[in-house]
Amino acid sequence: SRFLITQAFDGPYSHQDKQNRYAVDIAMPKDTPVHAARAGVVMDVEDDYFNSGAEQAFKSRANSIRILHEDGSMAVYAHLALEKAQVYPGMAVEAGQLIGYSGNTGFTTGPHLHFAIQVNKGMDLSSVPFAFIDEHGGRLPPQAGMWLRGLGPRISR
Repeated sequence: SRFLITQAFDGPYSHQDKQNRYAVDIAMPKDTPVHAARAGVVMDVEDDYFNSGAEQAFKSRANSIRILHEDGSMAVYAHLALEKAQVYPGMAVEAGQLIGYSGNTGFTTGPHLHFAIQVNKGMDLSSVPFAFIDEHGGRLPPQAGMWLRGLGPRISR
């Protein structure tokens, strides 16, 4: 399968605040399996939201999974499907492990996965740049319009 990055770093639609500046939106059909990009421990799971829309009220209503990595960074996977999380808080996960399924919940106009790496800076969450790793170990900085194709679960900061 191939998936299109519809919004990348500094994306004009919703990637302007500190928490989301270095996020990517990857278009994919609902119920596409979502796998952990890196190993870590599940910090938080939101699994009960079922609506979506472009109104501000939906900004805090996306199903999501947050995973803490060994280096202190956290991956956020958002807009996931209702009640389909495959993990729970405190659970250790490996890179590539199935964690949930894509959806269309929260502040969204269509099904996609919102993905960001965040760090805690003085009690304030900030997103940080990252790159995808291709099948040859090369770095692929995300760009809007880029197609991702079976690259595997790896990312790097």
